[in-house]
Amino acid sequence: MFFKRYRSLIVFFYLFSSVFIINIDETKAKAYTCGSTQEKIIALTYDDGPRPPYTTLILSILKRYNVPATFFVLGENVVKHPWIVQDAYQMGCEIGNHSWSHPLFHHKSCDFIRHQITQTDNIIRKTGYRGPIHFRAPYALRTENISKVLSELKRKHVLFDVIPNDWQNPTPETIVQRITDAIKPGSIILLHDGGGIHRHATVKATELLIPALHSRGYKFVTVSTLLFLHEDPHIRLQLVHESMSHSIKQRVAKATR
Repeated sequence: MFFKRYRSLIVFFYLFSSVFIINIDETKAKAYTCGSTQEKIIALTYDDGPRPPYTTLILSILKRYNVPATFFVLGENVVKHPWIVQDAYQMGCEIGNHSWSHPLFHHKSCDFIRHQITQTDNIIRKTGYRGPIHFRAPYALRTENISKVLSELKRKHVLFDVIPNDWQNPTPETIVQRITDAIKPGSIILLHDGGGIHRHATVKATELLIPALHSRGYKFVTVSTLLFLHEDPHIRLQLVHESMSHSIKQRVAKATR
């Protein structure tokens, strides 16, 4: 209850501390808050799920607009709703690791952190998912031990740069406005399909947000696509091609024969 009530303060403190207070060896595990690109490409991410009916409703909206997203799931929720994870990756979404039970990792040992990550990895793999699994620490926390464990596991720490605070349950219109005010090429948007009392506002905001950003010329990609662009712009065409629907691929193939 304490963490839910003061979540905004906790997130602010740890985002601040990750930059100014905690001494992190960046050579061990880099944290990504956005992609490095001038193209209007962005990643939509959801934390704390899967949780019916909200994750399922969000997936139906994504499917309608043919938009992928990245879901940073909790292991304990995957155990309860594995079929939702399967629905997500089968429609082209990416699955990320948000720990097993959303603990506060500050002052936690490497063994504790490693167990939270690997236990969640294992349950995600049991759903049949074979794609990349990036990590996002609960409360966006960054510490030396998190960095050490992620380096050991050769994993990326994926955070975000657009934070509409949907966990505070603002109106859908407010969520969309906060995002459109902050969005830029390469942004990673933080939303939530789990946690809290309900996520009705986030579901409705998703429905409003996608056409709003499409009208501004933005394209949605998974976190992996965004990070590959960040690391190697030369593989852009390959990644965009891989994210196309089957019908578009067929048309491209015919046109290039």
